[in-house]
Amino acid sequence: MKKSTTILMLLMMSSHLVAQAVVINNRAGVGTTTSVSVMTISSFQVPANNNRLLVACAVNTVNQNAPSVTYDGTTMTQIMTDVEGGLRTTLYYLVLGSNASATTANIVASGLNITNLGAISFHNVNQGTPYDGQTTNPLFATGMATVPTTSSVNVASSSNDMVCDCIGINANGLTGIAANAGQTQEVQTTKTNSPVVYMGMSSQSGASPNVNMTWNFSTGTTLGTGQFVQHGINIRSSTTLPVALTYFKGQAIKNGNQLLWQTASEHNNKGFYIQRSKDGVKWQDLAFESGKGTTLMANNYEWVDNDLMLGYNYYRLKQVDNDGSFKFSPVILIIGGKNDKILVYPNPTSGDLFYESDDLKSVERIQLYDTMGKLLQETTNINGKFSIAHLPSGLYWLLIKTNNRNFYERIVKQ
Repeated sequence: MKKSTTILMLLMMSSHLVAQAVVINNRAGVGTTTSVSVMTISSFQVPANNNRLLVACAVNTVNQNAPSVTYDGTTMTQIMTDVEGGLRTTLYYLVLGSNASATTANIVASGLNITNLGAISFHNVNQGTPYDGQTTNPLFATGMATVPTTSSVNVASSSNDMVCDCIGINANGLTGIAANAGQTQEVQTTKTNSPVVYMGMSSQSGASPNVNMTWNFSTGTTLGTGQFVQHGINIRSSTTLPVALTYFKGQAIKNGNQLLWQTASEHNNKGFYIQRSKDGVKWQDLAFESGKGTTLMANNYEWVDNDLMLGYNYYRLKQVDNDGSFKFSPVILIIGGKNDKILVYPNPTSGDLFYESDDLKSVERIQLYDTMGKLLQETTNINGKFSIAHLPSGLYWLLIKTNNRNFYERIVKQ
């Protein structure tokens, strides 16, 4: 016996863990006329985005301990600190993750003899290991020694990462500082009374194997005495997709439509809503399949739709993260079922349809619908013949219900 054809259209997605470049979304800095015990960057906004990171730099003098720095009351973690000639420069970070709304709060440094405070916020940052490649260049020159007119650090880096540095400097005759060509000067602050202290923060896109960060010092006289500390770190990029979907496909089986999908890896994956639509526009949730949370292992998923709609059945996945963010898979369309036991002919037809089955006794009801899903006629008289001679030419859907599943056939009336 011949088998009728199942019409099946697949749209598959193959996604890999592709690095997404680190991006700066805000920066700010403050200086003082004199050293203080508390310094504040007021109302610093970290915009809503994925995989956020805040980096701060504080400068204080006279051999004091590094200040404590907080954002929105949360203590930032110290990355590195160094003191030369009484000038201390310290770098901090705070992982902020993803948020549905922007975060606006004060950055507060508390300690002794604080002169400068700056901050930069990033997104698309690796939340588990947000930075690496840190390096420091400290110098204290006295007497006849000459303070150089530049300071540089080489930071190990990679494509899509971003290098960030911070420098604090105090030297006789210093009139200004400027980031070298190729790097962007993000923040510059000045303590204006004696001793004058400059602090700068800059950035440059990552490149393998490293990035050079250089500051140039403007002078009115020869620098005979001075101290500076420059820190550099590499901000590591995150991945594009929290969940990497290898494929999403579907097929008609004996008991319904089978949906299959695979993830190459998952990050904070709460799970998948299976959604269906008749027209590809309006969607309804059919079921929810829990995800694997965070894993680098491949995982396979399967779900069967046993309650099919007549004709078109569109499907998609709504993948939801633990933080509530979500995204949709490509759409697949399954039309009809695999009629491996029922043959309908002739098609196209000018009047009568005939149907055959290995087990005609299993057929319980036959129905005919128009393309909008309106029931036009039905019968429980199962005799192998179904007439549509009285209907106008056009397209129709024939539904043959058996005792264990439904078979659909697209009919062309001539």
